[in-house]
Amino acid sequence: MKWVAGSVMTAVLALIGWFALAAGTGKPSTQLSGDEQLQVLASLPSVGAVAVDSDGTPTFVTGTLGYLGRGSVESAAIGFARRVGPLYHADGSEELVAVRTIRDELGQVHVKLQQHHFGLEVEGAEICIHADEKSGVIHALNGRFFPTNGLPREPWVGAEEALTDAAIEAGILASQRFDHPHLTYVVQNAKVYLAWTAEIEHVAGDMPIVDQVYADAMGSGLIAARAVALSRRIHNANHTLTLPGALMLWAGGSSSDLDAMGAYNLAGTPHAHPSARQGRASFNGSAAFSANPWRIGETCWTPGTSDAALRSMDNPTLDGSSKDFYPERDYPSGCTPSNSNDYCGVHTNSGIANLAYYLLVSGGTHPRGKTTVNVPAIGIAKAQKIFYRALTCGYMTSLSSFQDARNATAQAATDLFTATEVDAVHKCWDAVGVPGGAMAVTVLPEGQIVSNLSGASGSWAYFKIAVPASQTQLAIKIFNGTGDCDLYVKHGAIPTFSSHDFRPYLSGNNETVTVSNPVSGDWFIGLYGYSAFSAMSLQATYTGLTPSFALDVSPTTLRIVKGSSGCLTVTTTVDGGFSSTVSLSALAVPSGATATFDPIWIPVPGSGTSTMTINTGAAVTGAYTVAVSATGGGLTKTATVALTIADSGGTEIEPNNTTSTANKISTSGVQLGGCIASPTDIDFFEVSLPAGQTLTCEMWPPSTTDYDVAFYNPSGTKLASGTEGAGCKETVTFKNSSSSTMTVYIKCFGHNGAYSPTLTYTIKFTW
Repeated sequence: MKWVAGSVMTAVLALIGWFALAAGTGKPSTQLSGDEQLQVLASLPSVGAVAVDSDGTPTFVTGTLGYLGRGSVESAAIGFARRVGPLYHADGSEELVAVRTIRDELGQVHVKLQQHHFGLEVEGAEICIHADEKSGVIHALNGRFFPTNGLPREPWVGAEEALTDAAIEAGILASQRFDHPHLTYVVQNAKVYLAWTAEIEHVAGDMPIVDQVYADAMGSGLIAARAVALSRRIHNANHTLTLPGALMLWAGGSSSDLDAMGAYNLAGTPHAHPSARQGRASFNGSAAFSANPWRIGETCWTPGTSDAALRSMDNPTLDGSSKDFYPERDYPSGCTPSNSNDYCGVHTNSGIANLAYYLLVSGGTHPRGKTTVNVPAIGIAKAQKIFYRALTCGYMTSLSSFQDARNATAQAATDLFTATEVDAVHKCWDAVGVPGGAMAVTVLPEGQIVSNLSGASGSWAYFKIAVPASQTQLAIKIFNGTGDCDLYVKHGAIPTFSSHDFRPYLSGNNETVTVSNPVSGDWFIGLYGYSAFSAMSLQATYTGLTPSFALDVSPTTLRIVKGSSGCLTVTTTVDGGFSSTVSLSALAVPSGATATFDPIWIPVPGSGTSTMTINTGAAVTGAYTVAVSATGGGLTKTATVALTIADSGGTEIEPNNTTSTANKISTSGVQLGGCIASPTDIDFFEVSLPAGQTLTCEMWPPSTTDYDVAFYNPSGTKLASGTEGAGCKETVTFKNSSSSTMTVYIKCFGHNGAYSPTLTYTIKFTW
């Protein structure tokens, strides 16, 4: 075999492993099916594209989808997943666990969430949330959860019986179990099963194989058998045609024969290849490239036959079994994966992805003329980065289909390059017949004319316009150009032939839809090429209320100790007249201080909030007036906050980590600085509170930490507490309603072990 350029092997080997579950299960893109799903999508700031599976559940959503809130990215991701749960028909009872977080060189963070049910993993039920870590803006969401209502919790058959029957059904006869069987939930063909599972070793064609076997715990037999590991075995045919020949060594062994050891070592090399390739220019460090990079194993596979190879990425069907066109794939309706059916065509169907990758690198058309799409070449350097990112940054899940691979690689190209590369990615999948991709929907600003539109016969293009509340009329029209385009309009969902609210259905390109008193929200526009059309224009306008909104800030006065931070809430309420977001900014912030908003945009219509955090930093003490500015619908409004930056006062005295060593505070108005220096550090303070008086404790933490305050009586009963987020001021009060003075202990501590050995907090006591 010749050496093969790195990214070719990335595509062959990585995609072979990934397609073990995806082969034959690609499903066409269909419309969302539920009102709750549409309501969730409408509530997101800006949805660019949505791909859904055959039951109307989204598998890939892109756009400006929301924001990661305060705290860890994992907890923020779980919170966002719960907010969009209705997209997946979730009822809120799902158990979500963050199992992997990836931070990449682009400053993005990718969090994988795994679904559990009654403590058991639901294998295959996972979503990945992708965001810019600095701004918190979420730009993609892929994967899916599955409803778990009514699933069994206890097995009807034992593990031994269930796995034995399942192994036989999978064609595994003589075998031994590798590990102890355990219960799990597993998704197969979009259905969730309670299953017994174990790794089972067996021999297929004289080759040791380990399969993960899943058996229905309710007694219905085999659910799936998935390859876990293959063992390397080196044989010597001794220049004969008798195969496999004498066994020379296998996994873990060695041989004095240099050729045998070379074959053994190189057989293991591809497993380490993808990550190594990302830091090395081909196999010699100088971008060397094979003279025949797209043929794998050509010298050992019928060497006397011209152009023959074990695998031909540029023309997969040359080997007599691989597929190169999605509509002709093996097992198009899905199957139960096992060794006897090549795990639903994992090897044969990989030719489809291999050819797509080849065309993306080298350009051209389908070698057998199955399509006429001409793919522009982007070169191997860009292509390998796109596929590597799609495979490693969570854009694919264990249930990803061919269409999901299309969306994943397109999103990776969007992250890394320009629209030119994104278009090439879509065309390489078009060329091999993989359907659709995410349905792109272009946002249409009110009143703007979009000119020079064109489309082929049978093509669709989608737009949407956000209509605010209380409008009296919506008018959508197409005009100019040649050919015949049909206009379809629907509120809240993409229109189709069978599902639309309006369709003039006239000849030519001049059609108008007029809606009286339109419902607020997104109106979707579909342009269908009844025949080819070109040079057409589109415009949508609405009339009604003048844009109007109210701005409120609470509290309007804020006192922050120098070096600390404080928070306030900004609320906007849109009365009508526009439906774009309201953007926030701060004016007249003291020099040396900073002001941030979470989120920096508030969605409309209706009422929404944002948390404004002021970090005093190195600003000098004194009184300031800070302005909050809100802009939306062509309007800008401001509100003011009276800000006082105060000195920190004295410091707490260590040790004071127990009530017996608490710092005694004897005078109202005392203000101290303190430090939570370790995860176990606690600061206690003691106040003798007179009868009938109210104790108020104000605590300003460092801007990057989450410190809490709690009050206790001498017996350890909690009297009051505060649990604001990281960097936000805590204010806790308690009134002594008894007839005598009582001792109150004030505990300051880090939430979930938060601490800083260098940053200080400020605490003040008044009564």
